[in-house]
Amino acid sequence: MLVKTLNSTMLRLLENAEPNDMFCILFDLLIKHRRINNYSKILGLIIKCVLKLTKALEQLVNVIKPEKILLKSHFYLLEFGLDPSKFGEDIGIKTIKTILNEIAKIYHEKIWEFYSHSIQLHPQQDNYIHRWLTVILKPLVAESNSSSKKNQQGSAESEKNGPVSADKYKPFDQGQQQEIPLIREIVDRLKTSGNLGESIKALHEALSQHPNHSLTPYLYNCTKSFTDFVKAELEKLRLQNNSRNSNSFSLVSFSHPSLVDSGTKQDHQNSGGKSQIKVVSFFC
Repeated sequence: MLVKTLNSTMLRLLENAEPNDMFCILFDLLIKHRRINNYSKILGLIIKCVLKLTKALEQLVNVIKPEKILLKSHFYLLEFGLDPSKFGEDIGIKTIKTILNEIAKIYHEKIWEFYSHSIQLHPQQDNYIHRWLTVILKPLVAESNSSSKKNQQGSAESEKNGPVSADKYKPFDQGQQQEIPLIREIVDRLKTSGNLGESIKALHEALSQHPNHSLTPYLYNCTKSFTDFVKAELEKLRLQNNSRNSNSFSLVSFSHPSLVDSGTKQDHQNSGGKSQIKVVSFFC
């Protein structure tokens, strides 16, 4: 009778408590009791509660904070992830892998935003989560790209049979520009790798070499949040480069109006005709 009452109380807590707080509390309890035993009844109960919350992640997408879950997972691995040969026996690590799978399926490439705002800022290096997320995301990104190509083929076929609605944007098939493999490779790397800093720098350099090229078609199947994140990071890098060398001219401008639909180039010459500044938007 007591066990049934406790189980019922726990279920009500899981259903009504703030989910982020519950994840944090459950991870703290998991770490506390894992220090005592590799497995026990209380550990089993904690894991069941964590998995129950994990199954509900899709319904909690508007309130959940994945960065907190990632950071708690990192804390657990820092303490109990010292011997990879025993990962198969560790109930906590198995649970973390399940959680990562679910989060990646929901957020796709956006997961790297949460990673960069949590684990990447932690002073102790992550040896596993980055690698696991990369493995999980690869088939998801491949599936997304495959679906995009099918949509493009379908749109091309529709054009043969009749007019296509103007509001259905089709990347690289409007005769405006050809896909550049290097930029595609860097963008795909951004989606599947947590090394955001290096990839953003590579992307900025590639776009600088093709100032008339739009980045928008490469990001059209990404979430708005991820697209905005990439734009913001590129803008930040541009400002950093400008501050280092105030005498050099910027090849790119991400002024607010150009982020959405401006593809125009504006030439500004000073009164003395000494210099010319070329302002180009990558997002057209």
